[in-house]
Amino acid sequence: SEEIMLVRERNLLVFLYFLSFLLAFTTGKRVKGTLQSVHDWKFLARFCFKTGGHLGYNLAYPKSRCCQNILMYFDEAFQWDAAYDSNLNCTQRVALLNPRNNQKIVLDPAEDFSGCTDEFSTDTLQCTRSRRFVSALDRWWYLAVSRCGSTNGLYLEYDLHFLNPGGFWKREFSADEQGILETDIGFGIAMFLLMWVSFIWGSLLSQREMLHTTYKLYLVSIVLQVFGLSFLCIHYGVYGENGMGVDTLKTIGRVLSAVSELMFLVMLLLLAKGWTVVRGRLTNTSQFRLTALMTLYTVVYAAMFIWEAVLLMFCKLWLSVPSCQCLYFWHPQSVRAWLLCCHMLRLFLKPVQALNHTMHEETLTFEKNNQRCHLILIIVIEVNV
Repeated sequence: SEEIMLVRERNLLVFLYFLSFLLAFTTGKRVKGTLQSVHDWKFLARFCFKTGGHLGYNLAYPKSRCCQNILMYFDEAFQWDAAYDSNLNCTQRVALLNPRNNQKIVLDPAEDFSGCTDEFSTDTLQCTRSRRFVSALDRWWYLAVSRCGSTNGLYLEYDLHFLNPGGFWKREFSADEQGILETDIGFGIAMFLLMWVSFIWGSLLSQREMLHTTYKLYLVSIVLQVFGLSFLCIHYGVYGENGMGVDTLKTIGRVLSAVSELMFLVMLLLLAKGWTVVRGRLTNTSQFRLTALMTLYTVVYAAMFIWEAVLLMFCKLWLSVPSCQCLYFWHPQSVRAWLLCCHMLRLFLKPVQALNHTMHEETLTFEKNNQRCHLILIIVIEVNV
């Protein structure tokens, strides 16, 4: 029955999206950790600075590995793109930097501007200082650690704090992320008001015994969307304070928003088929097609989440890698639109099958499917936005 079909689809959606929960990745503009590598050159972090941005660092490494360097590349073909070329050795990568731009920090106590101190009572060098970035345009800066010619690799304990000029809404955010918090808050308020109005109408429909399953799907979708945006707002609000946020809330917010959108999509496809509007049940063929479409859709969507998580691990290192350029084409948002376009095309071409029927039946079929096409086209536009 239709009810059983909907329950199965909802269970499948929840399962696949909690799978994406386990595969979620996190980012932060306050980066802490320990770098340990057998190589003599290694990428560390990146940030998109506005002019006047600051980098504060607190570093520590054993004296036996002195002296390591912090290298700062910007997003030009002759800088980071060239440095990331695996055919270059450490010395060649360091030679790409212009000494006049102060892009190299030698972590040596003898260097005046390194901020390093030699505590004779310990075997560790401590380096604490800040750097200011000045450029005409917003730029991505990539940090790497080097110790060319090293036979025992690299070891560095680091605490990096990236800051942009501005107040709470801009300071902790990379230039490409500024505006996310304001946008989420705006849409969160709008969705909450819409949810409130929707529940009022739902109460009126319930009193008249007209609260159909499609409207219940809509209510579930909007509630999940409100909660998802709420969790995202909390994460980015905390992020604006400390540069780290609450990664668990961010992941939960993404999962809830994704499930909400798929629930909304199921509702629209059912309405496009005329269920609860002009018919009380769907044919077995329609049930099979919708189930197959949504199963394919959710499987591909989950696969794209996995692909996104894996691919972004490389994109964090180098934005210009060719496989990363297609990330946005194969992003889950784009996959939704492509699958819906395929479904829309199928609906549009379906009237051709009516050529063996009477002219009247043919006309009715074309008009009905043409209306479906318009509806699905609206969905495609909505999910892309």
